[in-house]
Amino acid sequence: MSILGNQVKERTDLSDEVIASNMLAAATASANAYLNATLTAPTPEFRTMCEDSLEQILIGHAS
Repeated sequence: MSILGNQVKERTDLSDEVIASNMLAAATASANAYLNATLTAPTPEFRTMCEDSLEQILIGHAS
């Protein structure tokens, strides 16, 4: 690894809390994106696809 890579690695604190928080934020952003796509879908087929994906994300949140 390069010198710069080593310096970044030494200064980065990736605790379990940070990782879990980032995962939750990403899942929330995905849910918001699919909800927005569902509400603005131009066709019923696309709406159904977005609803299915949103439902999978929400089930993941509940687990």
